[in-house]
Amino acid sequence: MAQIGDSTHLESKLRMTTGGRLRIDSFRRGISEPVWTDDDAIVSDEPLLASLAALGLRTEPGGESPGDAWTLDEIVGMVHAAESAAALAKRSSPFDLALRDSASGR
Repeated sequence: MAQIGDSTHLESKLRMTTGGRLRIDSFRRGISEPVWTDDDAIVSDEPLLASLAALGLRTEPGGESPGDAWTLDEIVGMVHAAESAAALAKRSSPFDLALRDSASGR
């Protein structure tokens, strides 16, 4: 899997969620970019191009991830907020997925 973007914690969140079963290569936007045919899955903190379909990848919204770099005051504020889910949603960052289409032969 490739992870593209500026999120400093997305890679560690993905590893933790999957129990460390993923090999994740990180790429910083504007500095480096993956070889689009090397990975079966790509996660990005910005929208991915629909043109990846020509490479056998289908793109879809992947949901949201809690934002990076929470301060202690922000965590305490969210825990004590009347609507904790709404407070968390305000800090969430959307991400996109590109998944290799099984019909592409990979």
